[in-house]
Amino acid sequence: MFRYAWIIAGAAAVLSAAVGLRSAVRNVPENAAAIAQSGAAREEEAVVKGVTIPPKNVELAPNSMGEADMVGFFIYEGRCYVYMDTIWPDPGLPERYLGTVTGLIDEWTPKDGYVDLAGSTTGDFYSVKGYDPSFMLCQKSGTGHVTLYICNSGITLDKGSDLYTERLHLKERIAELQAESRDSWFYGRNEKYRIDPDCEAVESFLNALNAGSFIPREDVPAKDEWHMIFDEREKEHLYFLLEDGTAVQLRLLEGGYVFYQGILDACIQVPEDTMEAVISLAHSGERIPEDELPRVSGQRTVEECRQDPVFGQYVPEYMPEGTEVTNAVIVNGLDRETARETGTEMIYMEYCDEENPHIYYSIQIFRLSGYEKNGYTGPLLKAEELTEEALKETISRTDARGNTREYPWLDIAVEYDDVMVLLSARGLEAGECLKILESARPE
Repeated sequence: MFRYAWIIAGAAAVLSAAVGLRSAVRNVPENAAAIAQSGAAREEEAVVKGVTIPPKNVELAPNSMGEADMVGFFIYEGRCYVYMDTIWPDPGLPERYLGTVTGLIDEWTPKDGYVDLAGSTTGDFYSVKGYDPSFMLCQKSGTGHVTLYICNSGITLDKGSDLYTERLHLKERIAELQAESRDSWFYGRNEKYRIDPDCEAVESFLNALNAGSFIPREDVPAKDEWHMIFDEREKEHLYFLLEDGTAVQLRLLEGGYVFYQGILDACIQVPEDTMEAVISLAHSGERIPEDELPRVSGQRTVEECRQDPVFGQYVPEYMPEGTEVTNAVIVNGLDRETARETGTEMIYMEYCDEENPHIYYSIQIFRLSGYEKNGYTGPLLKAEELTEEALKETISRTDARGNTREYPWLDIAVEYDDVMVLLSARGLEAGECLKILESARPE
C-alpha cells in the first residue's frame, strides 16, 4: 500500500500503534543496558512489604531475525515509561508539558545512551490529568491521538488498592465495563460484551481486587516449563472504561489470578468463584455492536475532510473510475504547553485502484509556508500554470537506472493562493492527474 508521504510519517506511526503494540508491555526486552537505579526505585528503598518490580532493562537489541524490538518507551527522571494504550479522540488528558523526548535510542545505542529524555519514541510529553506523573505520562499527536505510557517498574506494590485505588482510581471512575474472551483478544476479533458495572458480582470482584496482596508473576504456578501462564491459564479480558476516557484492562487467569495489562510482573489472586461470577455475566450478555466500540484509528471520512474549515474546500472532487479512498487523516497543530489543538495544519488522503494495487495516489493539503520545511522539494506550479502539458513534462517514465517504468510516476504541487495541494501519483497519466488537481481548485 502507498506510503509516499513526507509530512504524514508521525501521524501514520500513531495510527499503527494500537494495532502493533497490543501486548507490547509484556515484550519489553530485559537483556542488557539497564537504566541506572531509577528515581522511583530510590523512593521505594524503605518499603519492605509487597512486591518490588525492578527497573527495566530496555536495550533494543536486534532479535533473531535481525530486527529491533521497537517497543515504545522513554526515560524521564530516571524512570522508564512504556507504551500502554492509544486513545482517540483526545478527551482532554494532557495536563502540563514536562519535556521533549529526543528519540535517539535504537538497536545500536550503547549503554551510556540510555539517559533522561532518550527513548524509542520522539516528541513532547505531558502529565495526565488525575494521575501521578511518576506513574503515568502521555504524548499527543496532531491527529488527536493520545498515547499513554506507564512506569511499570521500579515500584513496590503491596495491596491491590496500591494500584487500583491510589494510582488508577478505578472504582470511583467507572463509566462502562466490557468483557472479551481470551480467544477473541488473541485473534483480534474484537468480540466484546457489556456487563453492568453496578451489579453485586462486580462489586465483590473489585473489593477482592483491592483487598488482595500482590504476588510476583513467577509465583503463579505453570502447567509446564514450555508455556507462558497467559497461554495456559488466561480466560477473559475485562475493560473498565473510565469517565476520563482512559481504560483499565485486566487479564483474568484460571485460579483467580488477575493481572493489570500495564504491569504484568505481579498480580492479585481473588477467590475463583468471585472471578467466575463476573465471567459468567459476560457470557450471558449480548455482544456490543462494532459501531459502539471505542475507535482508535483516527480515520476520517471524505465528507469530514471536505467539511474541514481550513482546507476542506481544497479536497479534490474528482476520483478516477474504480478508485477508492484508503486513508484520510486531518492533522492539527498543537500548543506545546497545553497540547490543545490550534487548527488544521494538513489534510492527507490516499486513494487506490480497487483492482490494481499498482495504481494509487495521495493528496496532501497544507500552507504554502510548509513548502520544503515539510520535506517536499519537488516542482511547484501556480494554479494558472496547471495544464496537461506541464504535467507531462513532470511525469517520470524511467527509474534511476534508465529502465522504463511499467507505471509512470508523478509528484507535483500546485499553489492555490497560500495553500499547496501536493499530488503523488503512481500509474496515472497526466490527463487523469489534471482532472484531480483541477477539482481541488477552490470556487
